[in-house]
Amino acid sequence: MKMGKRIISSLLTTVLLVSMFGCAGTEDDGKKDNIVLEEPVGVTADYDVVTTRDMYFTEVYSSSVNPVIKEYSFAKDQTFKKYGATPGSEVKPGDELVYSQTKSLDKEIADLEEELADLESYHDLQVKWQNENLEDAKKALYEDSRAYVEMAQYEPDENSDAYAGWAAAALMPEGSYKRALQNKERVEQNIKQTNELYELELAYKTGNIQRVRDKVTDATIVSDVTGEVVACNYYYSGDQIEKDKSVIAVGDTSQRVIQTEYISKANINKALDIYAIIDGNRYELEYVNMEPEEYTQKSSDGESVYTTFVLDDPSGTIQIGTYAAVIMVKDIRRGVLCVPNDAIKKESDGYYAYLYNGEETQYVPVEIGVRDGLYAEVLSGLSEGDKVLSSQVAKAGKNTAQVERGDYSVDVEINGFLYYPFSEWLTNPVTYGNAYFKEMLVQTDEKISEGQVLCTIEVIPDQIEIDRLNRKISRLQSRLVKLQQTKAENDAKHKTDRSLEQQIDENIRSTSQYQRQLSKLTEYSGIVEIKAPYAGIVMDATGVKTGDLLYSGAGLVEIANDSLSYVLVNDEKNQLNYGNEAEIKVSSSQGSSVVNGKVVSVSKMCLSKDLTNKFSIVAIPQEEIAAISGSTLIEGGVWGRNSFKVKVKIRSEKNVLTVPKSAVTLKDKSTYVTVVNEDGSVKNVSFIPGGSDNNYYWIAEGLTEGTTVCWE
Repeated sequence: MKMGKRIISSLLTTVLLVSMFGCAGTEDDGKKDNIVLEEPVGVTADYDVVTTRDMYFTEVYSSSVNPVIKEYSFAKDQTFKKYGATPGSEVKPGDELVYSQTKSLDKEIADLEEELADLESYHDLQVKWQNENLEDAKKALYEDSRAYVEMAQYEPDENSDAYAGWAAAALMPEGSYKRALQNKERVEQNIKQTNELYELELAYKTGNIQRVRDKVTDATIVSDVTGEVVACNYYYSGDQIEKDKSVIAVGDTSQRVIQTEYISKANINKALDIYAIIDGNRYELEYVNMEPEEYTQKSSDGESVYTTFVLDDPSGTIQIGTYAAVIMVKDIRRGVLCVPNDAIKKESDGYYAYLYNGEETQYVPVEIGVRDGLYAEVLSGLSEGDKVLSSQVAKAGKNTAQVERGDYSVDVEINGFLYYPFSEWLTNPVTYGNAYFKEMLVQTDEKISEGQVLCTIEVIPDQIEIDRLNRKISRLQSRLVKLQQTKAENDAKHKTDRSLEQQIDENIRSTSQYQRQLSKLTEYSGIVEIKAPYAGIVMDATGVKTGDLLYSGAGLVEIANDSLSYVLVNDEKNQLNYGNEAEIKVSSSQGSSVVNGKVVSVSKMCLSKDLTNKFSIVAIPQEEIAAISGSTLIEGGVWGRNSFKVKVKIRSEKNVLTVPKSAVTLKDKSTYVTVVNEDGSVKNVSFIPGGSDNNYYWIAEGLTEGTTVCWE
């Protein structure tokens, strides 16, 4: 076989000489050699010099700096009411994130609290009366005990003739004293019993209130971390939510991590190095292992499977949402002999190359190591400076540039539309009497202003109950006049009648209770206007008709708050992440403008499937909301749900080394540039790319600032 290679080498030398010096016309004698050439007949004398190079074998993962994310759900099935916090909102432990419908529970709590207030006020009255009774009892006891003591001072000897007379006379003061003492003890016992009964009833009513409040708590999602809302589901008032289904997510901004597409622990262990490049600086990463059970569970549930790294940023200076390129170095071969891949030929028992001395070639068996897209590592058979046949030769180009520092970013343009996550139903406020729907004054999607009348209802109070209460109040007031007259007469005579005073107190208390009931019955009457509590958009105004009898709490019109609007963008490719800068192109009758915003939802890769969808949320400054919402209006002041063009910077690095994209050769994940040396010679040099846009690659490792590159 090797003799055959030498023959082929001789033939190739002849071909090369012919190609270099030309040849005279020859005749084809019709004979054909049965040897198969390893090189095409048209080979030219291109060669490359065996030299040392650095070879990089890496994987680059695009990511960003994220907070540690916690998702929240309801413990029981609930009916959604509204969000207490929306994406981009700062929250702290105890802040309410999501509310479900609790109107009936709220009313029950209000009724129970009113009962509790009545209990407490009545107990206060009882305490006042009993303290007054105790004061009177103590005074009577004092008077009676003083008379009894004075009588006792003159007690004669039991054996004297005067004792029988004294004893008979002492019966009355002694009896009065004992009755006064018993009365005082009875009043004290009444006070004790009253307090004990009050404490029992107070505990019972307080417990009832707490039990209902616990139900409200179950119907409310509360944050237990400090951070920002980074995701939510797109629910509207009245939607049903299953228990344990994630509704909202909060990012704990005190902790910073990086999440990438899944990298197995085995690959992490085999890697030589793994780090992040953020704005041109290197940061160390700590791998967080995903347990096999969690991986299996997520995969089987269709969840995003990702890898988490803890970012070494003790100063906490890196902003949440900052773009990060995660570089996993599988292998680096520094200063190894290399030849172009096309210079290496394969035979049955190994590899070989052709040495070239300028006139002839020589077959040389070689042993190779690793290969990248352009070069092969030479372990034996060739030496530095050797020339080998190759068409893959570094050539000087007329275009040159220097590796320099700059900013890098990739923009995407996506369609978006105005989104209102915070909507609520304005409901029938009437609890007592009959309410009938009268007139709807707005339409769905209509723009509304604060205080605008949206609809009207007609309320017919319960006149029978009103008359009954008025009669009771009138009788009590008449009775009170008589009681107060009697008290005035007693006061004139310096006479105190505790029972009379207590009757007056009880009369006033009962009158107050009836007046509160009457106030509830007469709170609404006639035509009642339902007004907008804020400026916004009518989401739904189609549920009721003129003449409909309305139950208490019936939905009348659903509205959304203008101050809590966002731009929702279609992000099916999951390119956007929290913190990305966005430009929204707004067109209206007044012209076109650009509104700057920020993506306030995290990558879907970081979320469970419950919160995964094709949309990302862009927050817009408060002062720009009017311009955006106004641009959506069509004829009649109706919200047209117009779409916007939204340009988002999805990857952005500052102060990184860059090189023109046209100067880069990319093959099989290997990136090379042709470097111009000081002596004018050129050499292909490999580097680790962090990313690229339409014009530039930015460099994570392998090239230095000021290096000159060239290309055709």
